Amino acid sequence: MKKLSSLLPVFILLTGALFSPLLLSSQTNLSGPINANTTWAIGGSPYIIQDDVTVNEGVTLTIQAGVVVKFLDHYDDLFVNGRLIANGTAVNPVIFTAITDDAHGGDTNGDGSATLPGPDQWGAITFGTTSIDNSLDYCWIGYGGGYYTSAMINSATSDLSIRNSTIAYSAERGVYCDAASPYFEGNQFVGNTTDGIFFNHLDKQVNLNLTNNTFTDNTNFAVMASLSENESNVTLSGNTSTGSSHNGFGLQGTIAGSVTFDANPDFPFIVWEDVSVNEDAVLTFTPGTTVKFNDHYDDLFVNGSLIANGTSSEPISFTALADDVHGGDTNGDGQTDPAPDQWGAISFGANSIGNSLDYCWIGYGGGYYTSAMINTATSNLSIRNSTIAYSAERGLYGDGASPLFEGNHFLGNQTAGIFLNHLDNEVNLQLTNNVFEGNNDFAGLANLHENRSDITLSGNSSTGSSHNGFALQGTISGAVTFDANPGFPFVIWEDVLVNEGAALTFTPGTTVKFNDHYDDLHVYGSLNAMGTDVSPIVFSALADDAHDGDANGDGSATEPAGDQWGAIWFYDTSTGNNLEHCWIGYGGGYYTSGIINAYTSDLIIRNSTIAYSWERGVYCDGATPLFEGNHFIGNQTDGIFLNHLDNAVDLQLTDNVFTDNINFAAIAILSNNESNITLSGNSSTGSSHNGFAMEGTINGGVVFDANPGFPFIIWQNVTVNEGAVLSFAPGTTVKFNDHYDHLYVNGSMNAVGSETSPITFTSLADDAHDGDANGDGTATEPAGDQWGAIWFYQTSSNNHLEHCWIGYGGGYYTSGIINTYTSDLIIRNSTIAYSWERGVYCEGATPLFEDNEIIGNYTDGIFLNHLDNAVDLQLLDNVFIDNVNFAAIAILNDNGSDIILSGNSSTGSSHNGFAIEGTISGGVVFDVNPGFPFIIWQNVTVNEGAALTLTPGTTVKFNDHYDHLYVNGSLNAVGTEISPITFTSLADDAHDGDANGDGTVTEPAPDQWGGIWFNATSTGNNLEHCWIGYGGGYFSSAIINAYTSALDMRFCTVAWSPERGIYLENASPVLEGNKIHNNVVGMYTTAQSLPNLINNDIFDNSSHGIINGDASVEVDAINTWWGDASGPYHPDKNATGLGNEVSNYVLFEPWLTAPGGVTNNEELLISKLGFEWHNISPNPFKEQTRLDFSLTEAKQITIEVLGMHGQVVEVLFDGHLLPGDYTKTWEASETASGLYTICIRSAKGILLRKVIKI
Repeated sequence: MKKLSSLLPVFILLTGALFSPLLLSSQTNLSGPINANTTWAIGGSPYIIQDDVTVNEGVTLTIQAGVVVKFLDHYDDLFVNGRLIANGTAVNPVIFTAITDDAHGGDTNGDGSATLPGPDQWGAITFGTTSIDNSLDYCWIGYGGGYYTSAMINSATSDLSIRNSTIAYSAERGVYCDAASPYFEGNQFVGNTTDGIFFNHLDKQVNLNLTNNTFTDNTNFAVMASLSENESNVTLSGNTSTGSSHNGFGLQGTIAGSVTFDANPDFPFIVWEDVSVNEDAVLTFTPGTTVKFNDHYDDLFVNGSLIANGTSSEPISFTALADDVHGGDTNGDGQTDPAPDQWGAISFGANSIGNSLDYCWIGYGGGYYTSAMINTATSNLSIRNSTIAYSAERGLYGDGASPLFEGNHFLGNQTAGIFLNHLDNEVNLQLTNNVFEGNNDFAGLANLHENRSDITLSGNSSTGSSHNGFALQGTISGAVTFDANPGFPFVIWEDVLVNEGAALTFTPGTTVKFNDHYDDLHVYGSLNAMGTDVSPIVFSALADDAHDGDANGDGSATEPAGDQWGAIWFYDTSTGNNLEHCWIGYGGGYYTSGIINAYTSDLIIRNSTIAYSWERGVYCDGATPLFEGNHFIGNQTDGIFLNHLDNAVDLQLTDNVFTDNINFAAIAILSNNESNITLSGNSSTGSSHNGFAMEGTINGGVVFDANPGFPFIIWQNVTVNEGAVLSFAPGTTVKFNDHYDHLYVNGSMNAVGSETSPITFTSLADDAHDGDANGDGTATEPAGDQWGAIWFYQTSSNNHLEHCWIGYGGGYYTSGIINTYTSDLIIRNSTIAYSWERGVYCEGATPLFEDNEIIGNYTDGIFLNHLDNAVDLQLLDNVFIDNVNFAAIAILNDNGSDIILSGNSSTGSSHNGFAIEGTISGGVVFDVNPGFPFIIWQNVTVNEGAALTLTPGTTVKFNDHYDHLYVNGSLNAVGTEISPITFTSLADDAHDGDANGDGTVTEPAPDQWGGIWFNATSTGNNLEHCWIGYGGGYFSSAIINAYTSALDMRFCTVAWSPERGIYLENASPVLEGNKIHNNVVGMYTTAQSLPNLINNDIFDNSSHGIINGDASVEVDAINTWWGDASGPYHPDKNATGLGNEVSNYVLFEPWLTAPGGVTNNEELLISKLGFEWHNISPNPFKEQTRLDFSLTEAKQITIEVLGMHGQVVEVLFDGHLLPGDYTKTWEASETASGLYTICIRSAKGILLRKVIKI
């Protein structure tokens, strides 16, 4: 108990309270407890509390209006455990003040001005927890707060109303409440040393109301509340504060219930240290409320719910203490400016639900290790119509959360407007009608982690950021749709991965931009980007302002270019991919192979533009996407690069346009390819290779179909493997890059065009066929040696070239523009032109050539090095023009195959015909058409046991006087009167045309070729209706040299030899009806040669008709025409003969008096032969004809039917007949229609008759 002053002489006890009058007789001195209801009336004023006064529980102390209560010193308090009613009036307030306060109740301590009132001069009015129904109205309470009090008024009860009062100059707070929520209305809190009001825990049962209070010059806070599991509302209305460091309602602590905090304008809530809204709790801020945060350590944590729904006219603000624009000069300094990092964040925990921020202004936070000014781990948050501004970090940071964003303004945040670290896979993300302005890095950024939620962007815009759009990185694991509005693109910041089994869909009109050349979109699942003609989907560089605006916010400082982003990658697990109506450009950076890279065929690229890649437009590895209606433009290497096609999928390029792709429009590296390639409606300009290039190997049955104007281009080599089949469709053009490039066929190739749609194989420089494929205009012209060749190897089969144009090849060690080692090749109706070597080179191979044009080849049209003995050679209706050396040439090596030439022609070559050299080892027929002769180039040898048959009409020309035909086997050259067989000089234009192509420059003459040699082993030789001339050169003995008797020579001409016409050594052939003239010696015989000479014409030989060099025998040359009716000249036996001279040992009488043999003396011939024809009837005939003939003597005869080429068709009789008349019937019902010859043959000669089977 404090001691009373020694100046107090009287003690008065009144209703349990001590009153000790001081020097003034009107004052009332008080101390001790009040145990009964008491009134302090005006008459006892002032009341001096000299020691603590306690109003006990259940007791009411009433203080009348105008009463002054003074406290003696800072130890003195008024404790209210019962009830205190101190209701003054505006005119007569109740005063609670210090003893030194002379302004209220006079100079109570009587010291004049020696002492002045100030804080800490008395203790406090303290309301205990049992205190009820307390009222302070129109009170002036000041200068207290002394001696360990918390405030000048302390309340542990909410049952206290403080109205219209002044609480001033406390040494601590004006009011301190402990778990109490008194009612405050119309009060003034002035000059309190710390806070106007401090709440240490509000009363959970009572809502707090502060109405129309004025706070002036309270040092720290106007009001401060430390909340502990708070469950009560706070309503601030009409309050003002000035002169404090925190002119508002400070908050810290926890909220555990559903509460509403309502702050009036310019009297904000101030978060002093953190405020947490517990799980299941709800904090609601009313429209117009401002919440300020003290510093960058201060946060609002929401584990329950936060509802801050303002209105357009009364937004709710969350801002920094220094922000004077929102809620006034709350820190009372009038000079500091708000800035980022001045408070922490509003953070929504994972269990937080039902959160709504609507018409809020949230700014200047993001401090002290926060991720953003708003942090949320829950999707249960709606942010609408709000401004999120000037965060030191992001405006909003979401972790595993997908809030709703609508109609917001994200302004000036230091990194990103929104950063979402892992979306909520259960909630789709929506950003609608948001404006992003001046956010340094990103408008929005999502770090996706196994994402399964959609992203919908609608009506958003962004300016002033380095990434004006919604940035993405991370992984997608579900089926999601990303939808970006115009002007607000997606931005790939680092890589985005669509996992296997996941599907990413971009909606029409969406733009996706990539940050830099390290950034890619990896698709292991599915990507669907299907735009429309009017709303394409764009994948482009951040610098591309033409598509969806200035996303990098640098104006025109940067321009888009290749290498500014990576690529879209489709991996082998990826399925169901679609790119349609897309614009994809400016990528191909950082070790990408193309702006699109595909390892799957399950990709459709349609109606899209792929442009300006630093590498290829599209790169495929083991993949065959579908390409349709696309535009590939300005890619730095190729439009499309296919590294190994998918053998299970055919490649289709349809209606694509390729423009200014530097190297190739498209190129495929084939690796054991088994898929078709179909090109339709494509075009290309501005590339070095305007077409579809290819190299590599083919392993299956494939069809390659190129459209007009877009050729295939062989880049390096293409090989068709054994067992594989490559078919080119009609109209296809194949161009070859350079003279190192070839098409190798080990399997099969079918290139069957049509008359109107031929297939072309040509040089890249050939603009006449399918346009300017090398893109150089007229700078280069096509020529031989500009590509290699087509090679058909031994394993190759079923090859077919028809209606093809093949030209300008034959380069780099090729033998021809076509090289074949197989006979299983048909070349028909095609042009083979301008080879640097041969047109066609064959080795051990015998293709079929029919109806081709072989033109302008630098050496030969066709070169056959060893024919295939199992296949006859057919050249049918081919035209050879301007081939430098040979139209065609065959090097025969033990040849056993026929050669059939029909309908061919040649001009402009040095050898206009079919040249041959080498050896024949089988029974072969050589059949040449008129105007296209055989040409013996060097020697031809018919080996022993072999047989060469030349058909009627065949012409054989010899290149020069070194060239011979050696017959060690058999030669059958049986012509006809109208189709003779000719052996002559290359210079002989009279027989089968100008074969050496020199016009009239050279004339035929003796010694221009060697001879025909029938050697001793030769058997069964027949020359009939032959013209043989201008030979006898280079050490030959004659044009015809015979060392065998096995030679029948009938109706032939042997002429213009520089030596003998015929040389016989130990040979006794049959020579009948021949014309031997204009030689030096018509015939020379030696070594017991006894030729059987029948009706020959031997004349105009310059030396002798016949010289017999063997005196041991006589040559029987009777019935010969010697050039004159007077017979041959012999100095002894016929000195008056004017015909050719004969030597000794030649029998010449009788001689013929006219030329022509049987023609002029049929009876003599019949007499000599011993048989004659009577009749062949019918002739022509259909099924059978009768042959009538007679024999005048018994003999061995053979009756044969010969075909058009002299071949035996049927033997009708072979045996011995006696003299008499005979009839034979030829039953020919199974024989083909045509012209045939009936031949009766005996040892003395033959008779021939023609028949026609119809």
